[in-house]
Amino acid sequence: GEVMALAAGAYRGHQDLAAESRRTSFHYGEGLPGAVWANGRALLWREQAAPFVRQELAAAGVDAAVGCPMFENERLVGVVTLLLGGRSEAPSCLEVWDVADDLDVLKLGRGYYVNAPELERFSPHIQFQRGTGLPGLTWLSGEVQVMHDVRRSNAFIRAGLAERSGLKHGVGLPIYRERRLVQVVALLASEEDSFVNS
Repeated sequence: GEVMALAAGAYRGHQDLAAESRRTSFHYGEGLPGAVWANGRALLWREQAAPFVRQELAAAGVDAAVGCPMFENERLVGVVTLLLGGRSEAPSCLEVWDVADDLDVLKLGRGYYVNAPELERFSPHIQFQRGTGLPGLTWLSGEVQVMHDVRRSNAFIRAGLAERSGLKHGVGLPIYRERRLVQVVALLASEEDSFVNS
């Protein structure tokens, strides 16, 4: 309950980052894992700035990162961190959708878009009701949702934008707190490549 330490990780050949991560621990509020711990919510950081503790992130081509909390009832038991790089020519994006209880909809909290400017401009202006779109389907089911081809799915309301952007695969991840779904993390990637480094 005092610090968070690495349990497991995959780094695709970035040995310096792997070694540094094994040596690093995070206190409450420190770095992205510590900030997720303090907020109890998924967080997306897009800037390589002071809050990042591991200096090897930039050398590994990491431009942004998302941290997802894992709860056991009310107790946070872990943080899953995805490190993102935008140097690929292939389009991809990651979005964090927040449940707005007053409106009973999902609203975009933050997004990270690689080579998908049209989707980036459009997404902040839409909301998802329960059961609508990839985020809404994830919210309704409460389980991970996988769309093998968002361009051909009637449930994916941004299918036209996805096709023009070159996106194909979609995954929705539910984020719970105290047994209540509070956020959905959506990942969209092209068939050829993705920005998820580890």
